[in-house]
Amino acid sequence: MKKSKNVDYHIHSQWSPDSRMPIKEALDYCAQQEIHEVAFTEHMDIGIQHKKAYHRLDEYLQEVATLKLQYPELHILSGIEAGVNEGNLEATEQLLQNL
Repeated sequence: MKKSKNVDYHIHSQWSPDSRMPIKEALDYCAQQEIHEVAFTEHMDIGIQHKKAYHRLDEYLQEVATLKLQYPELHILSGIEAGVNEGNLEATEQLLQNL
């Protein structure tokens, strides 16, 4: 019988306006709970103003890449949850093409 994997494909960290949790803290928790695979899906809503700049995509992706090396037992995915509307469609498309 194949052993099932525990996964979470929708985690927000301090890179989203709706969370303050550091990525490392999320990964520590996942490791403790035996969650084997995770995906960070940070909000990237271009044109929406927040107190903090959340559109630093290069920094976010670099942090995930660095932490992947520290957690070889976890399969860590990084993505974005892009809010798209008529006013930001072109800018969002450019952002996604640069990934």
